[in-house]
Amino acid sequence: MSVNGAPDLHIKVLGKGQAGILAAYAALFEPAISEVVLVEPTESHMDGPHFLNVLRILDIPDALGLLAPRKLTIYGAKAEAFKKTAALYEIAGAKDSFVLR
Repeated sequence: MSVNGAPDLHIKVLGKGQAGILAAYAALFEPAISEVVLVEPTESHMDGPHFLNVLRILDIPDALGLLAPRKLTIYGAKAEAFKKTAALYEIAGAKDSFVLR
């Protein structure tokens, strides 16, 4: 992707807690974001960030799975909480792009 004749952009976003989840959503809408790093992210929209009616459609682990095949690294979270994200990355053939530390 070229923006205004500039070379391809590869942007990495990082955020802690709810800010990390907002960064992940930004990556869903901006193809130039090639990598997302989350530090101690919230596990559910019940804990924030709060978007009107979002839980009728998906929760945070589902939304993060939509990032595949982009690189996603999560620090300081329980593996059990993001099992669905890992499964979605595996289904997308991007198992190596998801790291949980």
